[in-house]
Amino acid sequence: VEVHTPNGRVDIVLLTHTDLFLLEIKLDKSAQSAMQQINLKNYHKRFALSGKPITKVGINFDSTTGNIESWVTEKA
Repeated sequence: VEVHTPNGRVDIVLLTHTDLFLLEIKLDKSAQSAMQQINLKNYHKRFALSGKPITKVGINFDSTTGNIESWVTEKA
């Protein structure tokens, strides 16, 4: 479910016992463009007080194959 931040909406926030993952998903674009959106809009700042390590994940799906085409990760 999209989670609102002061600068936009994160596509998926996954919280585990030890980590927090921010996922931005694109369709027929690039995983890097998804990561650029996460960084441009500073999505990680909304979750800075969680006390957990944050991993940003940009994912691109290919509509012709229906599969993940590429992904990139960064630590916040």
